[in-house]
Amino acid sequence: MKRREAKPLEDKAHKKSNPYDSMDPLTQSKFLYDLHMQTGNPISRTEAYKAACEIESENLEDKQRSGLPK
Repeated sequence: MKRREAKPLEDKAHKKSNPYDSMDPLTQSKFLYDLHMQTGNPISRTEAYKAACEIESENLEDKQRSGLPK
Protein backbone atom coordinates (compact mmCIF):
# COMPACT_ATOMS: atom_id res chain seq x y z
CA MET A 1 0.00 0.00 0.00
CA LYS A 2 1.30 3.41 -0.95
CA ARG A 3 1.78 5.78 1.95
CA ARG A 4 0.16 9.20 1.71
CA GLU A 5 2.32 12.20 2.30
CA ALA A 6 1.10 14.67 4.88
CA LYS A 7 0.01 18.01 3.55
CA PRO A 8 2.19 20.85 4.81
CA LEU A 9 0.55 23.01 7.44
CA GLU A 10 -0.52 26.41 6.25
CA ASP A 11 1.79 29.14 7.46
CA LYS A 12 -0.21 31.65 9.48
CA ALA A 13 1.73 34.54 7.94
CA HIS A 14 0.55 33.48 4.48
CA LYS A 15 -3.00 32.78 5.54
CA LYS A 16 -5.68 34.20 3.26
CA SER A 17 -7.12 37.56 4.17
CA ASN A 18 -10.41 37.88 5.94
CA PRO A 19 -13.29 36.68 3.74
CA TYR A 20 -14.94 39.99 4.64
CA ASP A 21 -12.70 41.61 2.02
CA SER A 22 -14.32 39.64 -0.78
CA MET A 23 -17.93 40.33 0.30
CA ASP A 24 -20.20 42.71 -1.58
CA PRO A 25 -21.46 45.79 0.34
CA LEU A 26 -24.85 44.25 1.14
CA THR A 27 -23.25 41.12 2.65
CA GLN A 28 -20.71 43.29 4.47
CA SER A 29 -23.50 45.38 5.96
CA LYS A 30 -25.31 42.27 7.23
CA PHE A 31 -22.03 41.03 8.72
CA LEU A 32 -21.44 44.40 10.44
CA TYR A 33 -25.03 44.57 11.69
CA ASP A 34 -24.86 41.04 13.12
CA LEU A 35 -21.46 41.69 14.68
CA HIS A 36 -22.64 44.88 16.37
CA MET A 37 -25.78 43.19 17.68
CA GLN A 38 -23.74 40.28 19.11
CA THR A 39 -21.33 42.60 20.87
CA GLY A 40 -24.10 44.71 22.36
CA ASN A 41 -23.28 47.85 20.37
CA PRO A 42 -26.54 48.55 18.55
CA ILE A 43 -26.25 49.91 15.03
CA SER A 44 -29.03 50.54 12.53
CA ARG A 45 -29.09 48.63 9.27
CA THR A 46 -28.71 51.92 7.43
CA GLU A 47 -25.55 52.78 9.38
CA ALA A 48 -24.17 49.29 8.72
CA TYR A 49 -24.83 49.62 4.99
CA LYS A 50 -23.22 53.08 4.83
CA ALA A 51 -20.15 51.76 6.67
CA ALA A 52 -19.92 48.77 4.32
CA CYS A 53 -20.13 51.05 1.26
CA GLU A 54 -17.36 53.26 2.67
CA ILE A 55 -15.19 50.20 3.31
CA GLU A 56 -15.87 48.93 -0.22
CA SER A 57 -14.88 52.27 -1.78
CA GLU A 58 -11.71 52.36 0.35
CA ASN A 59 -10.84 48.82 -0.79
CA LEU A 60 -11.34 49.82 -4.43
CA GLU A 61 -9.12 52.89 -3.98
CA ASP A 62 -6.42 50.74 -2.36
CA LYS A 63 -6.57 48.25 -5.24
CA GLN A 64 -6.34 51.06 -7.80
CA ARG A 65 -3.32 52.55 -6.04
CA SER A 66 -1.57 49.19 -5.87
CA GLY A 67 -2.41 48.30 -9.47
CA LEU A 68 -4.40 45.17 -8.58
CA PRO A 69 -7.38 44.19 -10.73
CA LYS A 70 -10.79 45.20 -9.36
